[in-house]
Amino acid sequence: MGLLFYGSSERPIRIPDRVLAHVKVVIATKLRRGESFTMSWRHPDGEEGGRSTIWIQQPVSKQRAKKQQQSTKAPGTAPRTTAKPGTDTPS
Repeated sequence: MGLLFYGSSERPIRIPDRVLAHVKVVIATKLRRGESFTMSWRHPDGEEGGRSTIWIQQPVSKQRAKKQQQSTKAPGTAPRTTAKPGTDTPS
């Protein structure tokens, strides 16, 4: 039995190992494609009856790198990088 922790909840979602292996592949594939989706399951025996659903999406924050301009400054000085407001391209 595998455990999936969602968000900040300390209560894990219990998933059989075989199902968890499949879910892992599906989640990785969907997120790689930039697709958000829901995942639902029936509560296991011994727990309160019903179903639960969670929403899965890529994190909002992403790291972006800026390219540095070629510098004509003297050796030993740091190059300066500037970008146009709202873009990643140097001005």
